[in-house]
Amino acid sequence: MITAHVNTEEFRKGLTAVKPHIPTGEDWLDLSGARLTFTDVEVLVSATNRFTAAIASASVMDSAGLTGDPETDTFQLPAVGVTEILSLFKPAKTPVEEMGSTLRIDIEPTGKLHTIAGDVSTIARMIEAPDPELKQALKDALGVEEGGTPEKRPEEPEPESPATVTFTDVTGLWPGKVYEIPAAPHSRPLAQLPTIFRKALDKGPTTPGDLNLSGQLLKYFAQSAAAYEGRLTLQPTHEDKVLLVTIGEQFVGLLMPVRIDPESDEAAALESVRSTWTDTLTGM
Repeated sequence: MITAHVNTEEFRKGLTAVKPHIPTGEDWLDLSGARLTFTDVEVLVSATNRFTAAIASASVMDSAGLTGDPETDTFQLPAVGVTEILSLFKPAKTPVEEMGSTLRIDIEPTGKLHTIAGDVSTIARMIEAPDPELKQALKDALGVEEGGTPEKRPEEPEPESPATVTFTDVTGLWPGKVYEIPAAPHSRPLAQLPTIFRKALDKGPTTPGDLNLSGQLLKYFAQSAAAYEGRLTLQPTHEDKVLLVTIGEQFVGLLMPVRIDPESDEAAALESVRSTWTDTLTGM
């Protein structure tokens, strides 16, 4: 069994920051949740809806049972669990309460640690995304050759939960509120997030051309920033295929924009818009 004590406020902020990036609906059930990966010093909370991705960090004060292997020191918290934890474990009311608030997380394996949900179908659908820039970025990150798709596997029985996870408020002299939930089956697409982020970070900053960004996707990051009461920093990277988004030191995200080809009709239309506004504002 894995046990970790985390700062409740940091953990709440992490869950709040990644929650907007968890997809809703039944089409992406294997992405519907947050992946929690523990180390001796921090827990990384990650989520993706295919077009945005987010990783937040919260401090681990002490732990037991960790192996040092991300494969076994990880569980997936269902989306409903994210919502219920944020509802049950309320934010601290004073700075003193915030510093001392502690949440104990116990992960009891069920013997199904390597169960994987929807890995092939989700990766295939991610790669077949309509945006060609996103499609190629995902192919690069997931190691699929041009024109290829993941090999189909025979249908398997409905996966079982790999662990039971218990959250206990241990801030006071004795335990307080307790919340228990079965972990969701492991999701291979969520497990690919560290690789995708490393590729974006390793590329370093670039000088972008014109980028077409979804207002809804930007809204998700605005909600993430509100969790930390911080500011968004957007940095073009990965050959304009990915924007790196940071909020302070405890949050990093990826946003998939559409790069506008300077020779395209869209670029011409954008130039027309600029000219129209220039004429409108001239002399005012």
